Amino acid sequence: MMDKYDRKTNADLTTCKAFYEMLETLAGDDPEEKAETKTWARSLGWTGRMSRPGNML
Repeated sequence: MMDKYDRKTNADLTTCKAFYEMLETLAGDDPEEKAETKTWARSLGWTGRMSRPGNML
């Protein structure tokens, strides 16, 4: 449901809980909720690309 993300900002994604909730939604079974979450996340600059651990340090 998009409502729980409407109030989120880019800074909110830095919190573990918000990030976990986003990933949980993306792994869920509701295709409409997934699409809304992806649209919301992309509006904040999230690309969905996985980072390699060696490049993160």
